[in-house]
Amino acid sequence: MKKFVLAIATSGLIAGCSSPTPDCSSDEATDLVIEITQDEMASYVGSSLAESLEYTLEGIRTREHDESIDTYLCAAELTISGLPQGSS
Repeated sequence: MKKFVLAIATSGLIAGCSSPTPDCSSDEATDLVIEITQDEMASYVGSSLAESLEYTLEGIRTREHDESIDTYLCAAELTISGLPQGSS
């Protein structure tokens, strides 16, 4: 099991222009982080293995919120489990 500290900035890019930016722990934001992580993992270990891994976000917290432009700076611990023995 590997743990990574992940800082992401969620912005209006993941939300429609007319709706507010989702906060750090929203399903939309966490699903996007996991999707990006899975895509990045696929480039290193291949799609098949990347899709078989389990990705979990814990300790999600808001580090900053700029209300004037409605952006968040988020942090979380990302756990990736299901790696075959001997993988690092």
